[in-house]
Amino acid sequence: MATFAPGGAGAASAALAPGRSAPIGPTVTADGVNFSVFSQRATGMDLLLFDAPADDAPSSVLPLERATNRTGGYWHGFVPGIAAGQVYAFRARGPWAPATGVRFDERHAGHGGVLLEWRTACCTQSRVPPRQRRRGFS
Repeated sequence: MATFAPGGAGAASAALAPGRSAPIGPTVTADGVNFSVFSQRATGMDLLLFDAPADDAPSSVLPLERATNRTGGYWHGFVPGIAAGQVYAFRARGPWAPATGVRFDERHAGHGGVLLEWRTACCTQSRVPPRQRRRGFS
């Protein structure tokens, strides 16, 4: 998996603190943003920060460590210095076992296993393939 060094305006000083598991989703504070996502079966999780919605690659990839950024099935981290409007996504890692409903293999997830969080206020329509747009994704 490729790792990108921090860069760009929004993620220039991206660092990751342990954060909290609740509430789930992004929580903006005066000091930064806490991110939390649930995945009981993931073996690894990255928080991806983008400088703009149209960027193809993240400006920062922040690995969430199992020892410090996981509580039960919740993966979490706090990024100081970022604010509301930060473009982000998660990348989950784990086994590929479709027969048991487990599908983490990055080769089969599209866009390198990048997950858009359903709590996100909006997505860039131009990034969603027309077939998926017809199925209600936007």
